[in-house]
Amino acid sequence: MRLNKSITLIGTCAAFIWVACTGDSDNSVGTVGLSADLPLLKLDDAAGTISFFHDRAEELCILDTVAKTASWKTIVTERDTTFAKAEFITLPDSIAAFIRDSLKVPVNGNTAMSLTELPEKDYYEDYSLGLYVGGKSSSIRGAWVSVPCEVDGGNVVCYNRSDWHRVTLMITANSIHASGSGSHSQDDFGDYTDDISQSGFIVSLYAFMSGVSSDIEGGYGAFYNYSEGMDEMVAEFDIDVKSKSKNAETFVMDGKTYELKADRFDVGEDEVYIDLSISANGKSCTYYHERAYLDDGAYLEKACKSELFNSYEKGYAFDKNGRRYAYASKYEKENGKEFKRCLETLIGDRSGSVFYSSLERLADSKKFDTEFWREYNRNMRYLQKKFK
Repeated sequence: MRLNKSITLIGTCAAFIWVACTGDSDNSVGTVGLSADLPLLKLDDAAGTISFFHDRAEELCILDTVAKTASWKTIVTERDTTFAKAEFITLPDSIAAFIRDSLKVPVNGNTAMSLTELPEKDYYEDYSLGLYVGGKSSSIRGAWVSVPCEVDGGNVVCYNRSDWHRVTLMITANSIHASGSGSHSQDDFGDYTDDISQSGFIVSLYAFMSGVSSDIEGGYGAFYNYSEGMDEMVAEFDIDVKSKSKNAETFVMDGKTYELKADRFDVGEDEVYIDLSISANGKSCTYYHERAYLDDGAYLEKACKSELFNSYEKGYAFDKNGRRYAYASKYEKENGKEFKRCLETLIGDRSGSVFYSSLERLADSKKFDTEFWREYNRNMRYLQKKFK
């Protein structure tokens, strides 16, 4: 379920909506999972600013840039000071009612507050810590509970899910207390599929083979669930599907029979793994794509290997003693360009005459919904890491 209404902005709005409560009302949504108190450096209601600090130990894939090796280590990082700016908006009654009645979160009025982390250095970008609803427009203090909503083009869009991840912040003049509950894995939400015959990958494959697209989905988009619109799309591409299963599909396009087989087609909150082949007339093309984030969420020790050194995206930080170190934030291996060149040879001439309306419509809808959940979850995890 999705509710979409316009809002009145009083200042700049950020990416996500949180709910403000009063008294002990945050207990109604539960306070399990993370739980910690951080000391405030300063809270200025008049200026709408807040800052707090903490020390933390992180498990990271540490890189030796000289020896080109990787090893999994625990690093006690330098003190992390967060500076944030709060701004307020006013929500329509329908949004407040939706949050209260459908999301079952207590709402105190129609006030919303965005909270944006300000970088310590000018060349870094601002980072949204959430957009909040309810509470008093003149004070940052109170209990704030995250809800799955966002602002898009001046409208607020809320999603209703059975078990969404929520973080409760209790802000006083002297400290911030954080607690969390619920699930924060997008796998629970049904936006992705590991059935290749219903996936974004096969949709992009159809489009590429028909000549109406030059791209093939290899990241999270490959796992978007297109089951509801697949029959319509197959008809528009004039494809005759002979057989299909979770890991394979045989179809006829332009009089030629193709066999698609996936040896691996898995998606996780921080991982993508694709290993497949497509064949016709005795020839075949293989495709692989592996991607994993190593500095966020469930730290991926299994992906920290010296042989992957050249595939890592590197980050740099300082430990508590001021020593600079390099770590792997992400690794990625794929052969998309080679796969497309092979496909062009396998396919031959392509007409490119397919009517593209349903593909564009479904792709836009899937991207809007699924990307929201992935970004929302990453935002919640980013905030949660500050309280470890």
